[in-house]
Amino acid sequence: MICGTVLQTAILVYIIYKTNWNKEVEQASERMKQWTGQELELSDM
Repeated sequence: MICGTVLQTAILVYIIYKTNWNKEVEQASERMKQWTGQELELSDM
């Protein structure tokens, strides 16, 4: 059971590490524009 938890955690950490978060933000912003019809301001964090 412990090995399964460790394996799941390792896979999740790998996926989070490899994700291009800037690209994800751009895609989410595009979807929001489609639904609202408004430009959204993105802040640099």
